[in-house]
Amino acid sequence: AVAGVLVIAAAVGYTLQVSPERGVRAELTTSAPRGPDREVQVTARFSPAEATRDANWLVALGWQGQTTMALEELERVGDGVYRTADPVPAGGTWKTLLRVHRDDSLLVVPVYLPADPAIPVGEVPLERRVTREAVYDHELLQREVKDDVSPGLPVLAYATVGVIVLIFLGVLGWALARLARGFAREPARR
Repeated sequence: AVAGVLVIAAAVGYTLQVSPERGVRAELTTSAPRGPDREVQVTARFSPAEATRDANWLVALGWQGQTTMALEELERVGDGVYRTADPVPAGGTWKTLLRVHRDDSLLVVPVYLPADPAIPVGEVPLERRVTREAVYDHELLQREVKDDVSPGLPVLAYATVGVIVLIFLGVLGWALARLARGFAREPARR
């Protein structure tokens, strides 16, 4: 039971580590926007092209629009060149970006992000042709995070989650040990 809990803890801990690649850029080319959500086809030429080689997945992701979410896999059309099979929304309240997951790196390239005065952040405009830096996904997905927050608050939040995980693993280990003892005491049935 203890070995099982340690294996689970190690697997969870290993998968939480991230090491985003640096220096990745994408030249984005979009079709003319159409429809109320300004849907566009997106073609992306990643540089260096190796940043997409053997990727776990490459997708266009749109959220916070009229529907719940838009998710389109990118089709490979050349070395480091990908495009959306169907148009993706890129206007209004939609937030649209490309996500590249490879090994322990998760990068995003913004296609369109509206201005948000509540945070406050400016718009990342939809452009017909532009080259943008790929950044670690948390930089864009959590762009509302404030810089002036007490440094102890994130540590406290992560520590709380860590304690909850440890409690969960402890209960799981206790349950497995109890289950194992139950099987050991059970007489053999014919």
